Amino acid sequence: MCFTTLILLIIFFYKMNNFPSQMTLNLIYVVNYLIGEMRRPVYNPLGIFDFKTRSITPYSPPKVAIVPYAPHDPKGIELMNVRVVSDKRFIEFYFLNARLIPVIKAMEIIYGLLQKNLEYIQFADRKVLITYIIGIEHIDHGDGYPETRRIEITLHKNTVISNSTTWGEFYGFIRGHIKHSYLDGYNFDTPTIFRIRVWNVDHMANTKLKVANGVLSIFDNMTTELARKYPEATKDLHDLVVRTEAKVIARKAKTKAEAKAKAKS
Repeated sequence: MCFTTLILLIIFFYKMNNFPSQMTLNLIYVVNYLIGEMRRPVYNPLGIFDFKTRSITPYSPPKVAIVPYAPHDPKGIELMNVRVVSDKRFIEFYFLNARLIPVIKAMEIIYGLLQKNLEYIQFADRKVLITYIIGIEHIDHGDGYPETRRIEITLHKNTVISNSTTWGEFYGFIRGHIKHSYLDGYNFDTPTIFRIRVWNVDHMANTKLKVANGVLSIFDNMTTELARKYPEATKDLHDLVVRTEAKVIARKAKTKAEAKAKAKS
């Protein structure tokens, strides 16, 4: 389509004996390139399903070029929709990744936006946060015709946090889950949509939550636990969480290696 438009414009100028200047041609090329980029399937998610009306609401992503971003610049992330279920057990936030910011930086920006959002703050103090990402997965069958499909995956395990939980604490806890489920699991482009589901668990504030098969990850007492284990530490909590997780990973790797060596002996 873009190539055809370009040819027709050139023929028009030629017939009018007023062939365009090189600057005009360059402008035509740029405009056609941008039109082509806007029509790429990766930038056109299907839309948002509304459970109340049982319908899909399509939307058009911002028609802007992909430009460099600052790590804490919220302009590349747009809040599209907020959905609250009738019984108010959970609330969902839909964010459009307009500038295709890499997943970790995008999550940091989204977490900062949530902490400033009144609906998020007033919904509950103790929350279970779940992040879903929607994007394009590329599948190479080896026949020269790669397949693409739009998929949604869970970015991390269900994690209990509070309004006072910082991004450093939250990321330090979920980073291993992200690597396992996202970075190592799928041939996945940068997500186009982030769906954040927030469950209200204030009613469980005085209840000891149990972790069943790792489905629910408890994070509320992480600060106390780290302070008890590392009273001599001088670095911030983020570094402590990262080091703690590294120790857990190393311990698992050591246990696995020992079990493997024992099986061979």
